[in-house]
Amino acid sequence: MNNGHELVGTRADSVARPRASSRAGWFHRESVQGFLWIAAAFLYLAFFIAYPFFMSIYLSVSSARVGSPDSHFVGLQNYTLPISSSTSRASIGKISGPRSGCPTAPIPGRTCTRAA
Repeated sequence: MNNGHELVGTRADSVARPRASSRAGWFHRESVQGFLWIAAAFLYLAFFIAYPFFMSIYLSVSSARVGSPDSHFVGLQNYTLPISSSTSRASIGKISGPRSGCPTAPIPGRTCTRAA
């Protein structure tokens, strides 16, 4: 009868242990599982973050329209009209507020003197 007394006094590295890779398939190895977890994270980053980011840059420098398959590269031409238009500059000025530090809408209980 084996009661375990024969293992007392032996070194731990000399005791035979069953190898996990011999019993489990390739899918259960730690290196394969680690790769699959990292691959899933990279796929998420690629499809939901990187692709929309680069697609928005491409669309901003092309003449693409919704529903039209035709588009061509126009460069920074899409940005020149908003910068050079007086209407755009005026609307940006209204959004950012006057340069005196006073808000455009009055705040109750606060007085603000505007410089002329």
